[in-house]
Amino acid sequence: MEVSNLEKRFTGVSKLVANFKTSDGTVYPATVSEIKNKVSPGGRALLMLSSTVPKGFPTSGLHVMIGEAVTEDKYTDGDKKPDAYVNAVRSGRRRKT
Repeated sequence: MEVSNLEKRFTGVSKLVANFKTSDGTVYPATVSEIKNKVSPGGRALLMLSSTVPKGFPTSGLHVMIGEAVTEDKYTDGDKKPDAYVNAVRSGRRRKT
């Protein structure tokens, strides 16, 4: 996944939480790589999402749900483990209208 810094200053990439969701509603937690350095204005960073799934796992209808990590009602920082996420978005195929 590519992340862009749209700000006019160097900024860090928020800690993210992600899940893969199948068309039947099954959810598999995903690991999101972390960027330790700040991203330059107009710069981009590449994040990798990974998960362990069953052999022969069908990818049709698969969506990624991703949001900003939260620990004890605050954005997660440092090495703290997130217990929730906010501002979630879902990726996947879009229908033409």
